[in-house]
Amino acid sequence: MAVADSTVIDLDSKVVAETLLASLAEAKLAASGSDLDVAQAIAVAIRAAHVLGVEQLGAISESFPASIRALLTVPEPTIDVSRDAALEVQDSCAFIDLFDLLCDEDLPCLAPRLHRGWQDKTQSCRDARRLTASVVGFSIDGEFRHSLLGAVAITNRVFMVAPPVRLDHAQSRRSLAAVLRLIDLLSESDEGGGSKRLVAQLRSQMDG
Repeated sequence: MAVADSTVIDLDSKVVAETLLASLAEAKLAASGSDLDVAQAIAVAIRAAHVLGVEQLGAISESFPASIRALLTVPEPTIDVSRDAALEVQDSCAFIDLFDLLCDEDLPCLAPRLHRGWQDKTQSCRDARRLTASVVGFSIDGEFRHSLLGAVAITNRVFMVAPPVRLDHAQSRRSLAAVLRLIDLLSESDEGGGSKRLVAQLRSQMDG
């Protein structure tokens, strides 16, 4: 159906995540034998996990230190070309920041920029992760973290740095599976919702 030029569409985190995952399921990138297709699937899945996680933490942003609270603050919904064209990763909560907050409290810090106040950075990291786990209901252990770091590394090398790059198909598939698991965990409160259903579909495509 065509959309009129005057139509204004509001997109919340759930809609964005489900639309991204649906596009992957439709394109069947997760089942592709092409390493570049799988890398693309990883990047899209990371974005879906990102928006779901930031939304949950944004709801309790006032409970975090100022350095984290500032990153969780998002602009008003209407796009302002002058403002938004100049947005940089450091202006908002990047996936690596979210990823760090989701980790077990005793794991090494991945995003030191989150902790800039007077408090000891190690303790600040632990406190922030403890708060995050109380909201999302889980934390990422060392093995899970390693798989997700692989997903971040693949995305950075393929989409942020110029080629050449060498991809390992088995590693790419493991990394994609890890990101889908993360989305599943972030969607736990939405049992029967679109994201969980789409993750199950993508897993089925990978297994098929």
